[in-house]
Amino acid sequence: MMTMTLTATATATTTGNGGRGRRVGRGGRENSTRTRASTGARLQADDAIEWASVKAVVMELGMDEEAAEKAMGRAFGWTTQAYWRNTKVEEVPKMDEMEARIEYLNSIGLTTEKLCKVVNKCPEILGCDLAQLQGATEHIEKNFFMKRNTNNFSNYLVRVPQALGNNIDCAAEGVNCLGECNRCWARC
Repeated sequence: MMTMTLTATATATTTGNGGRGRRVGRGGRENSTRTRASTGARLQADDAIEWASVKAVVMELGMDEEAAEKAMGRAFGWTTQAYWRNTKVEEVPKMDEMEARIEYLNSIGLTTEKLCKVVNKCPEILGCDLAQLQGATEHIEKNFFMKRNTNNFSNYLVRVPQALGNNIDCAAEGVNCLGECNRCWARC
């Protein structure tokens, strides 16, 4: 039997699954369900088809439908803006761009299995444009002395996947913190 308790902020935690709590949004829905429902409800017919086709490509990485939907929600600004800071808001992904990103990530040494791990840890990587991924790869090669297509390089990306989305280096530029720590090389 599952019990539900509500807090003052209309967030619920469910128990009854071995003592592990699970965050539930308003109305008793899990966050992933809310994401899927809100994304689908706000998409136009053409956009919904594009979203579904891109989701199928993401699922080919080894993710189930719910995980792929959640990853795409974060990657394209449909859920949280903690990473994007309103630079990517409710964007509909394009199939050719997604295929190019995945092809590039495979070309630098990430196998499908490792790419799935990277996306699970940092789904925003799916939303980074190709120029961003290339620039981050060059930065890693130059500053961390790793070559692409090596085990060290791919293992580093699995361990620190947000490195592919970094584009700020406060320490190297000699400036005060810009407050975009989620995209800063100082964290790596």
